[in-house]
Amino acid sequence: MSCGTQDALTLRVVDNAFGYTLNQPEVVWQPVRSFNVVIASDGSFQANSGAAYIRGTVSGTHMAGDIVGDACNYHFEADSSGTF
Repeated sequence: MSCGTQDALTLRVVDNAFGYTLNQPEVVWQPVRSFNVVIASDGSFQANSGAAYIRGTVSGTHMAGDIVGDACNYHFEADSSGTF
C-alpha cells in the first residue's frame, strides 16, 4: 500500500480550536477523515474520526502532535509568530 502526502500542513487556530482534513486517497474505504479539534486549557488536544485521530500539545508558540490515519501515521511540529 502506498503511503504519503503532498499536502502542506496548515493549521489556523481560532479561539483555541482548529479543523484539519486528512486526505488519504490510498484508503479506498475512507479517503478523507476530518477533525474538529479543541485545545484544552493545559495545551493538550485530541480528536477522533472513526479509527483515525489527531493529538498533541501546544506550549507557547510551539505545537507538536501526531496524526494517525487508517494506513499512515504522521508526526508534526509547528511554530507560530503569534500565540495559540
